[in-house]
Parts: sequence; structure tokens; C-alpha cells
Amino acid sequence: MSTTLQPSRPRPEPPTAFARLIVLDPGLFYDGGHHATLARLLREESARRGVRPVFCGGRRDDRRPDDIPIRPFFRVSAYAPVDPADPAAFLRRCNRETREDLGALGVDDLGSGTLVLVPTVTARCVLALAEWIGSMPESVSCPVAMVLMFPPGRGGGDGLRAAETEIYAEAMARLASLPTERVRLFAEPPALAACFERLGAPRVQTLPWPVADPGPPGERRPGPTRVLYLGGASPARGFDRFTDALPSLLAAHPETEFTVQAHAWDPAETEAAAARLTARAPRVRVLRGVLGPDAYASELRGADIVVLPLDPGVYAGLGSGVFAEAGAHGRALVLPAGTWIAEQADAWRLGHVAFEHADPGALVLAVCRAIDERDDLLARSVAAREAFARDRDPGVFVDRLLATPPASGAVRPPSRIQAQSNPRPDDDFLVDGLWTPQTSMLRSIRDWVLAAPDEPRRALSIDRNPTLCEIFRRRWPGLDVTEACWPESDAQNLHSIPDSSFDLVFSHQVLEHIPKPWLAAAELVRVLRPGGLGVHTTCAANPRHGPPAFNDYYRFLPDGLEQLFDGVETIVKAGWGNRQALLYNHAIDDGHGTLGGRRFARAIGEPNDENFPWATWIIFRKGSACRAATRLSTS
Repeated sequence: MSTTLQPSRPRPEPPTAFARLIVLDPGLFYDGGHHATLARLLREESARRGVRPVFCGGRRDDRRPDDIPIRPFFRVSAYAPVDPADPAAFLRRCNRETREDLGALGVDDLGSGTLVLVPTVTARCVLALAEWIGSMPESVSCPVAMVLMFPPGRGGGDGLRAAETEIYAEAMARLASLPTERVRLFAEPPALAACFERLGAPRVQTLPWPVADPGPPGERRPGPTRVLYLGGASPARGFDRFTDALPSLLAAHPETEFTVQAHAWDPAETEAAAARLTARAPRVRVLRGVLGPDAYASELRGADIVVLPLDPGVYAGLGSGVFAEAGAHGRALVLPAGTWIAEQADAWRLGHVAFEHADPGALVLAVCRAIDERDDLLARSVAAREAFARDRDPGVFVDRLLATPPASGAVRPPSRIQAQSNPRPDDDFLVDGLWTPQTSMLRSIRDWVLAAPDEPRRALSIDRNPTLCEIFRRRWPGLDVTEACWPESDAQNLHSIPDSSFDLVFSHQVLEHIPKPWLAAAELVRVLRPGGLGVHTTCAANPRHGPPAFNDYYRFLPDGLEQLFDGVETIVKAGWGNRQALLYNHAIDDGHGTLGGRRFARAIGEPNDENFPWATWIIFRKGSACRAATRLSTS
């Protein structure tokens, strides 16, 4: 039976247990920036699912958006500048005030069918949120989803890092003590998720920040190259670094148009930043203050190159909203090397130039190179933009938030691929108490999956064996698995599947049956998104098997299996076997089919000798997005 492959868009809206979404966002108080953009996306996607959003924002009144009803709620911004004299006291005061504000939400506000989302969680509010959630009566069944934004000490010194580490650790301990269905934690980069888990957080799921659909790319307007800086006028964002680089850039490329946004929370600081900019580079076009959504999108559409002169020390393992939006628009990029966004640009094949050092000279060289290579960089970004934007689909973002979490101790739902006679993961992969050639392998894969920080949503399987799917579904119960089963579907040519369609691609004992497994491997990598996982098992020493249903061609040692897959980073490559097991397999027919002896006692089934592999497997990650996971430290 042939498998029909469904494209990721359009898709029917999934049912949800929630009727109302309460968004608590202290940064939502003006018509512009990522907070207002996210609110609009949440409003649209929630409405499509029959969910009513309620927005509680900051009490400031700076050009509130006319199209989003915002309830003035919070006194303290999630980005409030810290008092350097006593950061610990300042942070605790912020959390106290936020806790008082949260007290205005009564039990009636948090009734059944309500989900609370806090999309910007920092050290200024995290402890207040943990205390508030912990104080909810047992009769309140309202889960809270929190998006963690920054690691301890972002943009500050040792005193700030110590104070924020203390606040975060206390908050994470409180959250870890709550029932699993009460709170869900998210972060965009894997490094940030790992940072908070080291601080004691319960499991932190990775979740790409959503971007609005920019529409089809238009033709480039004729005229000079247009270079754009968007964002706040802060040191961490590199505003002053770019300002210092502009005189040299204008001298080297006098025909190029430079546009720079100068924006700060304090209007006086905005004017001061604009004055510094015009004093250094009078010919630069300056955008003062906040940009509304239409103006922001217009600037991105009109630009050729978007410059992100971010401090690489601050942004080593952090995301960037400007990066996500510029990538979705297919713009060429200049960004700092050695950061997560640089690795994302590499993995998604966006056209970009990376500068190696956080100084104006390195930035000048990078921008000049981007100007010289403009057409090539733009062509690469335009080619990659659709897959890049698909990974940041706001509908998927909302679906992840609205997914009903399993209750504490609840049994997770079974896979839609029904287990037949295969051992289930909770049986420890024994059959009638005996070991099989796959027992050790499946235990190893299960243990890795249970500890993995990843949160795949879409998966592709090229076989009907349910064993791996059972393992994955017990870790990720909401995993949506598409089947393209060999030999009915040709794994060597998955032409109907777009690039980067899946977060997880897997096969179980199939590769040895494919005539040209190197072609299948290339396709399995192609349809995997950058940063996505591949899990594949095969054999090194089985007798011939498969006919008449399909043929049998190859055997793979672990190193040979690794060589099949290009453009990936190996996480695990391994094999299981030993001399006694192989002798048993070839010499004994124990009544379990043409593969010989497949049931044996622990004395044969447990030992492993790498010189005599029987079963082999590999786990890998596409691209280089996982390297940033080691760059954040809590010390």
C-alpha cells in the first residue's frame, strides 16, 4: 500500500482543550517591536483555533496599538535596567511588585479551559511567577507556559550574574516541585534550555520564536545597495559599534544607503543615540524610536543587507528576533561568528558574512564584503527563506503552546503505528525474558531519547516496524509521524517532500535492504531540518533476509554507517555483538526464522565486543546548531 505524503501547509487546525489564552507580557505597551508582533500573531492563530486571547501588558502608555486590546497590568518591565549598586535587592524588589500585580488575577480568571502564556520571562519576574503558580489552589487547573529569555548575567558583570543566578535557581527549584501539568518551560536556543536545566529547572522544551509570513519575495528595487540596522540603541546590540564603523563604511562605499534605527525606552536616550549617530555619520538615514509593524516590515523588504553587530559574548547562545525576521524575508546578513544565530545561518544556508571580533574594524570588513557579494548572498537567502520561515511558523508555535500536557503519572498515549509482537519499551526489550540481538541497542537508544533536550514535532519513518516510534512517542507523545515505507515509497528519491520538512527522521533495520543506501541517506538528510535528529539502525552480521518482500544488499559497521550521512554531526555511533552471539547466530536454529539464533540468555545477550558487532546504529544532528549548547555557563 502506497503512503501519501502530506505537505506541512496548509493543515487542519488541531482540536485544543483550551477556550481562552491569557497572555501576561510586561513588555506589551506600545505599537511596535517583537511584543506587539507576537501579540498579533497570537491573536490571529488563537482565533483560527476558536481560542479567545486576553492580553495583560505593561502600565506604560507609549502609543498603544489600536488593534490589540491591552489590559494595563504590570508596573515592572521584563527589561528594567538593574541598579548596579545592589542588583540582588533590585531584582527582589521587581519580583515583589510583579507578584503583587499577579495577585489581581483571581480564581475566576483562571477557570477551566484557560492557558496562561508568559512570553518574556527574565530575572525581574521569574521568582514572582514561580511563587504565584505555586500559590494557586488545587481547584485551579490552569497551566502556565513560560518562555525563558536570557541566561544569568546577560550584558552585566559578576555582581549581576551572581544575583540573577540566585533568583533563577530559587525560582527553578519552586517550579520543579510543582505537578508537571501545572507549568511548561520553553526556550529558543538549545543552549539556553540547557542553561536553565543546569539551574534546576524541570524539562525545558526548545521552541523557535515565530515570525509573520512575509509573503513572496519581490524583485529587488533598482538603485544602490541598502544596508539596515534594526533594534535598540544598546551596547549588547552593538549600536555604538556600528556607529563607530559607519564613517569608514561611508568612505569605502559612498554610494551605499545606510539606515539605522535609534531606539531606547527613554525618549531622551533615543534622541541622544540619534545625535551620536548623526554626529559620526551625517549622511545616514535615522529611524527614531519605535517602528510600527507596517513600517518595520517595509524597512526589511527594502533592505539588501541587515547588520546585526551583536556582542558575541552576550549572544553566544541566544536568539534574535531581528535575525529571525530578516531570514524569513530572505535578506543578506552580517552577524557575529561563534554564536547560535551564526550557526543557524550556516545550517539554513542563509547568505551571510560573519565577523570574528567585537570591534568596529572587523565589522567594517564584514559589511564591505557583504556589499561586494550582495547578489550572491541575496540569492542564497531567498532560496532558503521558505524553509527557514516554515520552522518559525506561528501556527506551529501556538499548537505547541496549546498541546494538552500529560498529567502527573499519566500514561502517555500509544503510537498510531500499532505495536505488533515487538517488545515495548517498558518491557526492557526482552522477549519472554530472553535477550535478542536488538535488546542492548534499543535500550541505548531509549536512554538517549529520554535524556534528549530536543522537542521534535514532525517526524518521518521509512519503515513499518513500530519499535522506534514507540520509544519516541513515550518521550514526545505529540509527535506527528509521517510514513514513507520502503519499498512502496522510494527512500532514494523523496521528491514529493520539501527540504527541511521534519524535525526527526528515522529508520529501523531498513538501510541494508535499499539498493543505493547512499542516495537514501542524502534524501533523509535533505528532508531533515537544520538541527533536527536522525536515528537509524541496521545490522553488521545478519544472515541474508528480506526476500521475497524485498531484497538484501549490505551490512554496515558503525564507521561505515556514519560515512553514509553527509552534513551531519554524529552524536552516537555504536554497535552491539560478541563472539558467542555470532557463533550462536550462525550455528543454531532455535526456531525463530531464517536469521538463526535470536533468543539467548543474559550471559550472551549483555556482553559487547566492538570487534564482533551484530546490530549497529547511529544518532546524529543535521548541521552545526548543537555546538552552542556548551557556551552558556551558570558560573
